[in-house]
Amino acid sequence: MQKLLAGFAAVAATFVAQAATYDVEAGNVDRVIELAATAPGDSIINLAAGVYDFSRSTTNNPSYGAILVTPSGRTLHFRGAGTKHWSEKTRAEETVLIGHGKYALFYGVNGGSRCSKFYNLTFECCTNTAGVAAAGAIAMTANECYASTPPGFATNCVFRNCYSSKSSGGATSYLSAYDCLYTNCVSTSGGGGAYGGNKTISGGSNPSTNCFVKCTFVDCQAQSGGGLYCDAYNCVRDCTFVGCRATGTGCHGGGLYVAKAADELVGCTFVSNSSAKANGGGLMLASSLHRLADCTFVGNTANGDGGGLRSAGSGLDIVENCAFTNNTSTGGMGGAISCEVLGAVSNCVFRGGRAKTAAGVGIESTCGDFVGCTFDDNRNNTLENLGSHLNNGLSTRDCRFTGFGDLWCRTIDRCVFDGCEYYPNNGSYYDGLVRFGLEITTPENIGTIRNCLFRNCFAPVLIDNETYYDALIENCTFVDNTLTNAVHHNGYTFYCMRGTHPDDGKTHPGTNRISNCIFWNNWVANGTDGTKKRNDVNFFRTTNLGAGKEAANIVKNCIYGVKSGEEPQGPVNFKVGDPRFVAGDSRFPDAPYYMPKRTSDARKAGLWLDWMADAKDLAGADMPSAAPVDLGCYQCALPSLGLLLLLR
Repeated sequence: MQKLLAGFAAVAATFVAQAATYDVEAGNVDRVIELAATAPGDSIINLAAGVYDFSRSTTNNPSYGAILVTPSGRTLHFRGAGTKHWSEKTRAEETVLIGHGKYALFYGVNGGSRCSKFYNLTFECCTNTAGVAAAGAIAMTANECYASTPPGFATNCVFRNCYSSKSSGGATSYLSAYDCLYTNCVSTSGGGGAYGGNKTISGGSNPSTNCFVKCTFVDCQAQSGGGLYCDAYNCVRDCTFVGCRATGTGCHGGGLYVAKAADELVGCTFVSNSSAKANGGGLMLASSLHRLADCTFVGNTANGDGGGLRSAGSGLDIVENCAFTNNTSTGGMGGAISCEVLGAVSNCVFRGGRAKTAAGVGIESTCGDFVGCTFDDNRNNTLENLGSHLNNGLSTRDCRFTGFGDLWCRTIDRCVFDGCEYYPNNGSYYDGLVRFGLEITTPENIGTIRNCLFRNCFAPVLIDNETYYDALIENCTFVDNTLTNAVHHNGYTFYCMRGTHPDDGKTHPGTNRISNCIFWNNWVANGTDGTKKRNDVNFFRTTNLGAGKEAANIVKNCIYGVKSGEEPQGPVNFKVGDPRFVAGDSRFPDAPYYMPKRTSDARKAGLWLDWMADAKDLAGADMPSAAPVDLGCYQCALPSLGLLLLLR
């Protein structure tokens, strides 16, 4: 009989321990606390719409400094009323949990309790000032669950006016979140809205990570990571950071701070975030990031470097399909991006950047290629006018430059400079719209500009070679530009220096080698009265460095309409000619405006150069595989097949 009773007891215990579903009436705080402590693992706790004011509760767990404490080994599911998206709910439809005002609201202890889930809830005024070192609303422990056990998460939840003075994460810590709103949350450490990290449990081999997907962080504040602080690699995708602030001295990342190496950051939006006393107004990368894609940065500000983004680690490998608009570095470099090491950048827009230097993109060490990018109206705010579009770049290809700004880069291929304006601040020596600078340190690192169009630009100098080495300008078209007086260089198409290089103390042959170019309808403006004079090409070379040390401009196979001033050195086939551009002719409906016709003097007038074997012109047509070659950035247009037959 005793054995039978023992068997019944065992069955009853098993039944009691099974997961169950509990419904809690609106406002019943005591029942929620009871179920958090006693409900079996995997139980569902449904909370009716209404306000649950835990500030009135006298219950708390002194060991953990929290109200809702789930003992070891149990995962619970807390569900608010309804499934409407948080952005569509009225106040009456919300399930609102008001914090204690002193202790964290929920604290996961050991084991499975760290995997508790939260759905459709609003956490409001959850403040932790006296409890355990934890976030204000939901805090998991630092030792995360194994990868085989999904970590705790919140989905379709709102965290409003949460605060923690005890730890990182104003609202949540070590908790994944999907489609949640964090608003007006504050931490006195890192992560005003949330703190994410991962850590292998002792003896475990597969650490899990916190993921943040489709979350929105608005007006959150912390020392670093005003919206979100990622202490280790976290999955961050499709998140939005608006008006978040990093306020600590030497602390970074107004919207998001990523502390350690990460794989990718995709689909995120950063708007009006700020780093008041350091770097990374929108995003701070303290280590490496492999890929940044499909992200938008608008109106972010940093007092230091990187108004939009600052990468201070070992490298940002890939940036693609991103837009940077009106970002500002008030006291440093890189209105849009500031990087130590930057890899390949493609299909990105850099517009309206402002900075002390490099208002668009500033690179401290090395970088890869910029391909298919747009640079528009990036302005430095001091006398240091160096590369306001791009500073210390390696290569740009198929890029478009418009508005105010200059470019400091080594190789430029198939780019368009359309309506660019560049006028240096008073006292600046850096007057070129395109400048080759001391990033070219050996004769092998020749600066090149090929198949580029310069039209309707306004600058003291178009091409400024201050490298003391060769620069090659080949198959480019210069048309409808205005050269204006500057403080030091007055109205030159090409400026060239030759003299003693500061690194080795030797004299180097600084030479512009200009081939296969078209110069047409360019002007020089008088700086006194604003009057303009037609001068299609104008050269400057230093002549005050002693015999044999003059700079050189060597021109081969180029045409111009009108010119005056200094001649190039030893010109070959440099002559007056009419390019006869298509200029909207209806016989060439698909041809670019500045493409020469068959009757042009640019037709078959150029030299064939080795690089043309596998190159394309600005329109994407194959360059000739052998001589002859047409001048300019476009190979000559042919009429349609029907017109050719008619002409025959």
